[in-house]
Amino acid sequence: MLATFIVRLTATAAATLLLQSAAMATPRFEQRTDVPSQIAGLSAEQTARFNHKLAQIAAMFADMSEVRSPPQPLCTRLTVSSHQKLVADSLMAESMAMGGSGVSLPAVTDGTTCSELTNNGIGVSVNSLAAAFPHSERINDVFFALPAVSSQQPGVTVLQNGKILITRPDTPFYLPVSKHQYLSWLLEQMQLQADEVVAEYDSDDMWQQWLTVDKPELIASNSETLEQMQGQISAEEFATLKKTLDQMVIDTEAGIRQLAASAADVNQQLPQLASVHQQELAKVQLALNQLTIEQRQLPACLDTEDPFSAGPEICDNGTMVIKANPALFSNAASPADIRLLFVSPGTGLHMLSFEDPRLYDLRMRIYRKVDIERLRQLLD
Repeated sequence: MLATFIVRLTATAAATLLLQSAAMATPRFEQRTDVPSQIAGLSAEQTARFNHKLAQIAAMFADMSEVRSPPQPLCTRLTVSSHQKLVADSLMAESMAMGGSGVSLPAVTDGTTCSELTNNGIGVSVNSLAAAFPHSERINDVFFALPAVSSQQPGVTVLQNGKILITRPDTPFYLPVSKHQYLSWLLEQMQLQADEVVAEYDSDDMWQQWLTVDKPELIASNSETLEQMQGQISAEEFATLKKTLDQMVIDTEAGIRQLAASAADVNQQLPQLASVHQQELAKVQLALNQLTIEQRQLPACLDTEDPFSAGPEICDNGTMVIKANPALFSNAASPADIRLLFVSPGTGLHMLSFEDPRLYDLRMRIYRKVDIERLRQLLD
């Protein structure tokens, strides 16, 4: 009964909110909601509780005058959404409810309507560490470098790029990767890469593979195509098709011949390449062997001057190698719990060369009004 009541109450409140927003909204302020009434994997009560907290994030934005009444002729679009089912973050093992709310800034129009095209915006993501650290910013599937930190207190990390990560004070979002762990991984990866280079080029059967297998199969496939098209097209079209297929065989063979020649050239350089790899591997192995017992457990640091080491004893700001803290989600009492909030400033704190100065100013004003303490109250 309680779960049913909460779902009905939430649905009624959402409908009321939409009606109110339609009545009070100006053409330059829009609200859009896309949250399921039932998230697969959660109970009705858990879904209602999660959606209610998403609504509170949206309310934080809606309370800002910059969002409700953007300066003319700018527009704002307030959105709140969540996934239809539990999702496993690519950096975490557990599946959690995910969603978020944010304010996007549609392209400037004539002041009567908001364009569907959006520029930058401010957003708050729920339970997605991958949103803060996409694949392009990671060292591998597990490790990533902690960007330069502007300020840090238990539960709140503000990065110099403007990103803000909020967790429970007793559960940081990351753990340092030790120098021993990082160098061991680096040694393994470099050995794999060395093996792959040799395996990829240390062979001369590419040409024979083409002559004995691939070329006959391609010719047979072309013949089958011609048989199927015989009588289906004009004689002129048939001749053109045959010429095209024959040229395909010729072009493919030329490409294979060139690749085989390139492979042969690389094969001649393999001893030198292998020597370079061995020297690099030796550097990593030496750095690993020279670690003292105390140094083995120190945080690894990225060192651009010496990429085959784990950096100095104390990491410079923005160079510490880290990994996700598994306790962030594994200690959650429910997959509906909010354990991480990520505040995104859009494309950063600096104005892009193509960004409208008015939109940049509005984006920064909204960003500076994000209420961290208000958001912290939503954590479970």
